[in-house]
Amino acid sequence: MAVAVIICNPAEAERLTHWALLFALAEMEPELILIFEQAALEGIEVCLEKWQEREVELPEIKRLQCDGALTADWALVQVDRCSPELLLVDKNRSESPQRDGRADKIACEVFDGACCDTMALRIGPHLPNECDSILVPTAGGPHARSALKVANRLAHCWQGALTALFIQSGMTAQDGEEVGKRILQRNLREADIDPGDEQHVQLQVVNSDQFNQVIAHLAEEGKHDLLIIGASNSSFLRRRLFGTVPNRLLDSDDPLAVAVMRSGRSLTHRLRNRVEQFCRLRVPQLAREERIALFERLHTQSRWSFDFMVLILLSTAIAALGLIQNSTAVVIGAMLVAPLMTPLLGAGLALVQGNFPLMRTCFRSILFGFVAAVGVGAVAGLLAPITE
Repeated sequence: MAVAVIICNPAEAERLTHWALLFALAEMEPELILIFEQAALEGIEVCLEKWQEREVELPEIKRLQCDGALTADWALVQVDRCSPELLLVDKNRSESPQRDGRADKIACEVFDGACCDTMALRIGPHLPNECDSILVPTAGGPHARSALKVANRLAHCWQGALTALFIQSGMTAQDGEEVGKRILQRNLREADIDPGDEQHVQLQVVNSDQFNQVIAHLAEEGKHDLLIIGASNSSFLRRRLFGTVPNRLLDSDDPLAVAVMRSGRSLTHRLRNRVEQFCRLRVPQLAREERIALFERLHTQSRWSFDFMVLILLSTAIAALGLIQNSTAVVIGAMLVAPLMTPLLGAGLALVQGNFPLMRTCFRSILFGFVAAVGVGAVAGLLAPITE
């Protein structure tokens, strides 16, 4: 089982490699894939030398070095080729003196785009030699299951303990604890973890409606090496990753490392990404000036105006003449004159953009055009020399 890590911030290369080794050694057939740029090579080598001095048997290491500056697209291509079980990206502290805005941007894009299980890791100021105490708040869902699986492997590898936490609110203390334990046991079984493994698995239920405060307090009180937060949906996950985990937990000098876990993408999602990528590469894209000209033309020609009204009246009259003469060619000619296609295209653009003013303009033109066409058709029917 391979663990991949993307290192685009040279200042964090040594520490991130250290954590990647902790995760890689927890796998049955350990393999570590290092995806990095040239500037991070020195930190990686320093970390590997320190591990060799500890006389620890290192996993098989595969190095993928970017010749220039590492980009998210290049990193995602390498991840797709290697297909690791777990991918690590670095989540900097919000006020770190070594903060790298480019690295943050790459980490966010990779976190959203990778198909495998992905973990955004905020490294603590201290590096543990072993990761033997992991706290995992869980309420169910695919992300929480992935977090539990990773934490369980770490606990077994380093002979430590996984603490599964459930925060219950709106119930009495006794009932809430019993309900919470049952939910935790069910979540552990869904993650293929034995809830009765008391040596490596501990269950903890807290009655509170202050989610962030409880996690922060338990993390500091329990002296855990790692906190892994899993979530059941993307919006929750984004909130946890980009700003609502307590500031004192993210920015303090406490040795706790914090990680956000996202489960691998589904087959449907991966197929859709493949199709989108193929279209971006193969289908010619409009240049900026061409897009502006297209939008301007749709905005202008979708309005109800004198020209629009005249074209509608003429096209309806031609269509009526074609029906009276039983001429298919004349009816088709009327379709070519009709201007309704432009506001229909404009309405499609408005729906894609969420452009409500343009949508109102297009629907107004379509409605007036329909009424005008029906009116002209009725008059033509009354005046037509049809006897049968």
